Amino acid sequence: MDMRPFRGIKPIQACALSAGIVVALLSGCAAGPVAEPPRTDGPTAAPTAALPEETAAPRPTPTGPPTQPEQPPAPAIDLENPGTWLIGFEGIGPIDRGAQIIDVRPSMGAFSERTMPEWCPVAQFDRAGGPTVVATLDEDFATITGMFVGGGADPAATNESSPRTAEGIGIGSTLGEMLAAYPTITKSGEYGGGTPTLYYALQNPAGVWLVFAVYEEVVGAIFVRDTPRPPSEYCA
Repeated sequence: MDMRPFRGIKPIQACALSAGIVVALLSGCAAGPVAEPPRTDGPTAAPTAALPEETAAPRPTPTGPPTQPEQPPAPAIDLENPGTWLIGFEGIGPIDRGAQIIDVRPSMGAFSERTMPEWCPVAQFDRAGGPTVVATLDEDFATITGMFVGGGADPAATNESSPRTAEGIGIGSTLGEMLAAYPTITKSGEYGGGTPTLYYALQNPAGVWLVFAVYEEVVGAIFVRDTPRPPSEYCA
């Protein structure tokens, strides 16, 4: 019998046809070389060291806007020393517009209250060597509607112990000092003949007036009231 392979059939095909796929693999008719198993008797490669984990940089703690320095508290007034009192649109020292006169009287212990006619709606407080302070009252003689501070019998002592505005103007200040402190102030009237008393006034948004009475270019009284010109008399 002629054992030569059939013409036109490749060797691997002949092997597969004569014995089947399983026999061909066992007899060496595999499609390619079989990989050798890894050797275990040689040196073992050192394990790769684990890379250190990256440590995230700490986030800065969020901060708010820069803290503003605390403002020093306003100096407390000394009821015994009217020179520490402030004159403003709200009032003079411990005397506030809208306050009850019965509540204000205890604060005026350093003054003596003058006895006024029962029909005169004012409370007047005098002090030796100091200014005179007057509170004007409503028709019920109870609520303070305005006030003023004026010169006493001793001008030099009064000037020294006078309450003052935030700009430093008080009894005894000059006309020039007042105009420099309040560039927008306007003349609101005058009183008397010969050398009259001149009135200069400022108004705040609430409609309250701060009025300076100037005689011979010296501030002689300061008013806090609801009109730019004070009346000529309170008990008329």
